[in-house]
Amino acid sequence: MGKHIFWNTLRVELRKASRSKLLWTALLLGCAFLALDLYESYINIQQAIDNTQRSEELGLGKGYLGYSLFSSWCGIAGGTYGSALFLTVWPVLAAMAYGWSYNDERIAGVYDQIAVRVGPRRYFLAKHTAVFVSGGIAVMVPMLLDLLVMALFYPATDPVYLRDCNFLCALNYASPWAFSLARCLIYFLFGGAAACVCHVAGTYLRHGVMVILTPYAILMAIESLTTMLRESIDPVEILYTLSPFQMVRTAGFADPGWLLLGTLVIMTVGSYALGYWQVKRNELV
Repeated sequence: MGKHIFWNTLRVELRKASRSKLLWTALLLGCAFLALDLYESYINIQQAIDNTQRSEELGLGKGYLGYSLFSSWCGIAGGTYGSALFLTVWPVLAAMAYGWSYNDERIAGVYDQIAVRVGPRRYFLAKHTAVFVSGGIAVMVPMLLDLLVMALFYPATDPVYLRDCNFLCALNYASPWAFSLARCLIYFLFGGAAACVCHVAGTYLRHGVMVILTPYAILMAIESLTTMLRESIDPVEILYTLSPFQMVRTAGFADPGWLLLGTLVIMTVGSYALGYWQVKRNELV
């Protein structure tokens, strides 16, 4: 009976998330940022083609080196203004999707009413799961579209170079397409985990905008601390990073599976535990 109530509650929450205007706004913004990335990438590859033709006409050999889909799309490189913008604001897009909903329903008094009917733990878990899924979709869908559209005009040649300790390093060389799709899944997981961080402040902040900006503020603080750590120690000796901003990027740092998994567990489970503890502590359910 309890499981049946939970799954019904989860379906309701997922339906509410899919009808959220902010979810579609986040998707449109993400696609707009990566549309700029595609435009810049298209210009770059056309210039490379022109340079190749001129080199061949002058007998200088081919100049079409270093341009590959698997080392140029946003999920790997992030070398354009559009991709840099997306990789900076993705926690905001994830939280915008549905991360504000708990705060909104708590202020409106809806949360208490539903929690009494289905049980506080079931409702909070269903809410947390819906926030995770919607946040992951808001980040992954634009990234996946960027990969697929760029494949229309970029050569799918050499894979990106990775260290041996990088997560799924062997898959990268065996099947670059499978590795790229796996990176999209990683963006989904980090997007969902970032959205769940909204629940850390959901019982204190009264403005939805501040709740949406909470994951970005926390992750940016971690990014600043890790940057200060790298500057205080020899940067060459540091292979790992504790910043989710850097973890989602393949280049620059090693990202072993245990580090990725541990960070995702801390962000997702930790935010749930802290959020639910605040609910019980403030006697909101």
